[in-house]
Amino acid sequence: MKTFDELFQEAAIISDKRKAVFNQLIERTEKELIPAFAKVLKDYDLNKAFFTMYICPISGMDAGHDEEGDDIWAIGIENDGRIWK
Repeated sequence: MKTFDELFQEAAIISDKRKAVFNQLIERTEKELIPAFAKVLKDYDLNKAFFTMYICPISGMDAGHDEEGDDIWAIGIENDGRIWK
């Protein structure tokens, strides 16, 4: 049976790996995905696209409500790559 110290060390290692992967995902989204999406918007002569989500994408972001009263969050992406909450 493992000690608490061993379990906490394993949990810290797993947490560090998850943080590293998550940070890579954020970085690639900012540097690759958003600019590519902005280019598509520009190519189709669109100024902005909106996305609604049922999971809060940004900590502390205010929720709106859908027609059933459930919390939703919305973001917009402009054709120059700017992101709006």
